[in-house]
Amino acid sequence: MIKLLLLSVSIFFVSSCSSTFSQSDCIKADWQALGYKDATEGKAFADYDNYAPMCQKVNVSPDQAQYELGYLLGIKDYCTKENGLKKGAKGGGYDKSCPTTSEYYLAFLEGAKAFKEAQERHVLNNLTRPKPDVTDQTGQAGGHVQY
Repeated sequence: MIKLLLLSVSIFFVSSCSSTFSQSDCIKADWQALGYKDATEGKAFADYDNYAPMCQKVNVSPDQAQYELGYLLGIKDYCTKENGLKKGAKGGGYDKSCPTTSEYYLAFLEGAKAFKEAQERHVLNNLTRPKPDVTDQTGQAGGHVQY
């Protein structure tokens, strides 16, 4: 049992570490690809600033021009009408990386409206659904059923 627990914790630790950017990633980074990846995940361009302190520890300067090039390509692919509608319809938050003038934003608002309406319908259905009759053997509502 303890071995299983340790194995589970180890797998969790390894998987959580692999999803973060490390100092060794600074050395081998393809900054354009990283910019593209961050953009297509809905991250803000300002997240680029998080790389510099880590990379300075291994004497690497992130290539902002390459990161920006990749980011601009990625944000164009990310800020689509389809993506905005999907994100809004799932109840997700607005990714401020997409401008409010974009088709993404308008579709996001449409999807968010549909999500809110669906939630309201669900609540209304729950409120208007007939409740089961909970009477006890004496015929009094709210009593305890006797066996």
